[in-house]
Amino acid sequence: MHFKLISSCLLSLSFVGCTQLAHQPQPKTHQATTPTEKKPLHDANGVTVTPYHVPEIKRSPVPVPPQPVAAPDGSEKPVFRQLIQRANQALQRNNLTEAQHLALQAQRISPQAAQSYVVLAQVAYKKHDYSHAQSLIQRGLSLADDSATQKQLWHIRLQIAQAQHNASAIQQAKQALSQL
Repeated sequence: MHFKLISSCLLSLSFVGCTQLAHQPQPKTHQATTPTEKKPLHDANGVTVTPYHVPEIKRSPVPVPPQPVAAPDGSEKPVFRQLIQRANQALQRNNLTEAQHLALQAQRISPQAAQSYVVLAQVAYKKHDYSHAQSLIQRGLSLADDSATQKQLWHIRLQIAQAQHNASAIQQAKQALSQL
C-alpha cells in the first residue's frame, strides 16, 4: 500500500516537474536593428506601439483583358438561343402552343430581347389574333436593334395587313421593309 502511495506521489511530482520545464522562458536573442527601424513608442495608457519598416508599395496599372461585347438585351445567352430555336422549330411544325410556351420562357430569361417577340407575334398571327400580334410587333420593334429582327417584325406586320386587307398598313409595312 505504501509502495502505491509513494509511486503515485513520485509520478505526480515528475509530471509537475516536466510541465514546469516546458514553461521556462526562452532566452531572448537580440536582433540587430537596421537604421530604418524605429524604437517602440509607449503611450500614456500603457499601449506600446512598435513601428516597422514596410517597403513602399509601387502602384502600377493592371492591364484589363478585353471583354467580349455582349448584347445588353440578353440574347447572347445560350439557354435563350436554344429556347428560341426550339420555338421556331415548333412554329414550323405548326405546334403553336409549344412555340408560344417556349417563346414565353425565353422572354422570361431575356425580357429585353426582341427575338422572343418575333416568335410570339408569329404565333398570334397564325391564331388570327391580329391585335395581339400588332402589340407584340410594336414592342419588338421598340427593342430590336438589328435590321434582321426589324425585317422579321415588319414582314409579320405586312402579312397581318394583307390578311385584314388594310391598304395603308400594307403601304406602311412595304415602305419600312424597303428602308431596311
